[in-house]
Amino acid sequence: MLSLLKQKIKHMKYIGNLILVLLVLSMVSCDMTKKKEKIAEKEKAELEAALQKGNQLVKMTFENMSGKLKSTIQENGAIEAIQYCRVEAVPLTTALEEEGIKISRTSSRYRSPYNAPSEEAKKILSKFENEKANGQKSETVVHRSADGTIHYYKPIYMQALCLNCHGDPGINVSDEVVTQLKELYPEDKALGYKMNDMRAAWHVEFSK
Repeated sequence: MLSLLKQKIKHMKYIGNLILVLLVLSMVSCDMTKKKEKIAEKEKAELEAALQKGNQLVKMTFENMSGKLKSTIQENGAIEAIQYCRVEAVPLTTALEEEGIKISRTSSRYRSPYNAPSEEAKKILSKFENEKANGQKSETVVHRSADGTIHYYKPIYMQALCLNCHGDPGINVSDEVVTQLKELYPEDKALGYKMNDMRAAWHVEFSK
């Protein structure tokens, strides 16, 4: 009788310890879930902030560049516009590098090797191009890479102004401009575009 009682007490202690362990594990799991949720919320907020900041920077850079490009074409012609893009456009996109922000344009059909796409950019550009071909609207892509850098990609579509230097030779692009482009950019792939074609993408990198 006493032996049976001892066994029952031992069994009850075992059950009690097991319940305690399960409670501790449940609390730890709950705490880890909350931490993961907080990390996910923080990541979502940071990516959203990068999206808004990227939109502002792209809008500002585009308006600055297109405004100066338009006035250059109107005053001096497309030849001078080529020089503007070659000399003046790069400083506009590198002005914020000291703040850990790099703005660039990249394309699978680039004019300058400076704008050649990375392996990641090739995938994003292919996605944008396929969506355009299928009549779908492309959404801006924002993600964080393994090194912690946040990347922002926004598609660039052909506009009337762009056709002066990126359209069809002999139709939109003069022979004089074609000759100048061949001299300055021997590897030029950026001719033959039509209105509203997906030409390139803005790429903003936030490294801080």
